[in-house]
Amino acid sequence: MGQLKIALAGPGYISRRFLEGARFLEGAEVCAIVSRSPERVTEYANEFGISTVLTYEEFYNDSSLAAVYVCTPTLSHYEVVRNCLEHNKHVLCEKPMCLTLKEEEELFALAEEKHLLLMEAYKALFTPAYAKIRELLQQNAVGPVHYASGCFARPGDLARLPEKFGRDYVYDIGCYPVSFLMSLFPYGVKTVSHAETVDPKTGNTLSSSITVETDRDLILNARCGYLYTDEWVRIYGEQGTISCRQFWRAREVILETSQGTETFRFDYESEFTFETQHFADLINAGKTGSDISSKELSLTTCRILSVSD
Repeated sequence: MGQLKIALAGPGYISRRFLEGARFLEGAEVCAIVSRSPERVTEYANEFGISTVLTYEEFYNDSSLAAVYVCTPTLSHYEVVRNCLEHNKHVLCEKPMCLTLKEEEELFALAEEKHLLLMEAYKALFTPAYAKIRELLQQNAVGPVHYASGCFARPGDLARLPEKFGRDYVYDIGCYPVSFLMSLFPYGVKTVSHAETVDPKTGNTLSSSITVETDRDLILNARCGYLYTDEWVRIYGEQGTISCRQFWRAREVILETSQGTETFRFDYESEFTFETQHFADLINAGKTGSDISSKELSLTTCRILSVSD
């Protein structure tokens, strides 16, 4: 079997980080960039040694390109992903893939109908740090867990944010901690509640707290927003805690129990490599679903985030 050829749709900040990680892929390569304005991204493509720049129509009709990483603006994901699936392309889509449950269900149904792999790019679930957290939980390292929390923030100059924005922006970043926590604790959801802080001058949502009560006597709390805050995942057990800073690209996990503190450290070039390698490996193996970034996780995350809409 030859190299799996992957295209990238939507050159921008995230795509640059993706391409840096894709340098380390085995059995796959990113060999084309897809853009509505190819002439504007040729220099960008050359920077990464990519000689092929295509329009969307050219990409759809190129049978040599079997897969695509979609990192276009969030509001365009549904349309772009749907078109890619309709043209028989496997899809790895940046999160959030959709802002409504109905659209997300439609895309997964189409992927299943076409026997294609559709995977949401929850890169945090593929890092060595995430694997260590799962291992510690499986070893019952902190005893029974009844509470866990996670926070993702994009602090900055609020004056530079769009004049009008609502929950969609917090939704866009809320998927980080929600998906991470729900993947670690894939239990049934009993209740979901949202609380928000709002800028009194503009009415814009600045932060959000999402609390999930599961059917296993466990409370999960995910926080996100534009205010400065901590960016940790913390898991509280009866016999200790597991902590991970900047969980989406973590280099260490901290275990604290009555026996003391132990820190597990990891060294790697790019957190993007792991999820893309998983995506490529699944395609090369003829599989159309991931047991890590699964359809069920994507739908559960979308359902939780959209509860108060």
